[in-house]
Amino acid sequence: PGDLHFETPFGTSDALAEREHDLHSADGSTVRRLMDASYLVEPEDGLWLLMIDANVFEPRNGRRNIARKKAFFDSSDAGWNALLRVKPYLLAWIADVAARAKRAGKTLLAFSHYPILDPFEDGTDSERALFGETIVVKRTPRPIVAETLAAAGLSLHFSGHLHVEARSHRDAAGGSLVNIAVPSLVAFPAGFVVVETGREAASVEPVSLAQTPLDADLLALYRAEQDALEAVTNTLTVNNASEGFINYLIDSGKFTDVILSGHGSPEGLYITGDDGLAQLLPNDQIASMFEGTVVEQVLVAACNSGDGIEQALNSENINTYTFDNIVSDSDAIERVVEFGQSRDLSTIGEDRDMLEDPNMDPSDRRLYNM
Repeated sequence: PGDLHFETPFGTSDALAEREHDLHSADGSTVRRLMDASYLVEPEDGLWLLMIDANVFEPRNGRRNIARKKAFFDSSDAGWNALLRVKPYLLAWIADVAARAKRAGKTLLAFSHYPILDPFEDGTDSERALFGETIVVKRTPRPIVAETLAAAGLSLHFSGHLHVEARSHRDAAGGSLVNIAVPSLVAFPAGFVVVETGREAASVEPVSLAQTPLDADLLALYRAEQDALEAVTNTLTVNNASEGFINYLIDSGKFTDVILSGHGSPEGLYITGDDGLAQLLPNDQIASMFEGTVVEQVLVAACNSGDGIEQALNSENINTYTFDNIVSDSDAIERVVEFGQSRDLSTIGEDRDMLEDPNMDPSDRRLYNM
């Protein structure tokens, strides 16, 4: 309401159901229907703001639970490199908007989360040469991005994501392209940019907040957080937590070893559901939680868990050890503490070999009750 013009790549309606599109996995076996948040708005006469949803949630091959993050490739490592391939309909729309803006004499400013030019201007590709396929390399827009958008008629684009202030320029066959990397108010040094438009080309002025005094209470919280992180070992023990909390910890990248304790069944492990009650998490969903993480080995010390979870986790190339039917919680806790302190889960394999020994002491067998 109050805007002079509004549209999306799909029409003039802002209804979410009318802004959906299909995304396909690489092998075409999986199709997901998601919303695209892109839109064009004219808040004042002559000024067009093109907001581009460059978040690309590309489905992975195979049937996966769409509610889980790992059902898609990480959008933060994709950006415009993946957009060209996965959301090509946006390119036709951008070209159409740019052509109409030029004909109507509108000032067109484009925005998306990810940069379309490398803010660090690493033209020699030194990051990849020195360190390989790092996160920075994955996020760096390839030259084809600039060439495609310049050919589409785009000339000025504002990006975030990296929390740095930079102005990058490229002349391509289709025209000249500028990317303004906008600093963040939550990074250090904090900053923002001021854009002025008129009859001439838009002017962009960065404003640094580096000299602004830092809040003492926030500094105390940051120090407390850092102290807590430094106290964390590489072994995580999880007991009946919620699925969201388990995902948060595993995805933090701080743990290479994980111990799952609690209660289970051959079909999965019990966790705490959103309603606070026990909920069975299937083995295949548990395995998907570890996909693409730094976790190397998992100990499952859960009563009645069975072999299914071990097979599922091993399919993700994670070394997994299980005690299928531990007699009591106290026994489970004893084993968890022991291996948590040693931080060497590989010794569990030796214990499993002992269980096949017919001369094994019955008191030892009672501990595991296999």
